[in-house]
Amino acid sequence: AEYDATPIRVLAVLRETKVTPSSEGQVTGFDVREFLRNGKLERTYSTVARWAWAAAGGFPPVAQVNGLRRDVRVRLIRSIAIINLKKLAGRASANIGVVSAAAHQDDALLHRQVALLDPDVVIAGGTWEHAAALCGHPVVAPIGLPQAAVVGSRLLLGFHHPSARGRTRWQRD
Repeated sequence: AEYDATPIRVLAVLRETKVTPSSEGQVTGFDVREFLRNGKLERTYSTVARWAWAAAGGFPPVAQVNGLRRDVRVRLIRSIAIINLKKLAGRASANIGVVSAAAHQDDALLHRQVALLDPDVVIAGGTWEHAAALCGHPVVAPIGLPQAAVVGSRLLLGFHHPSARGRTRWQRD
């Protein structure tokens, strides 16, 4: 409901959900909806919230984006859509070969998800080639990240995976 009510619909395309200690050994993995219902916000989703706010807000100064209060980030992450290319849970560090194979296997499902969500902005978090293909953008090897493309009326943004935020200077800026 919150997603449909936002003036600019943002979709984040991530690699896979991770297994939490409570779901270890289960196929279900991690449910971000339940996680957010409890007011939690880990690094990945906190970063995605900042990216979404920046993209929807016309890219304000970095200090303003990084200064978002935690409660604002939680509210923001609840108003965007997130899909994972690999539907089964993995570890904190994804094997991109396994993720790519899963994305190819679930290609029709992923395309249906994007069509149903009909986002204005798509943020690829370490998933540029797959997110570009889902948006109908010619898939080319990335020159480097960040990247941006306009596909029809949709803005496609490519970054490293959000958990990598802050590892290099440009990721902080």
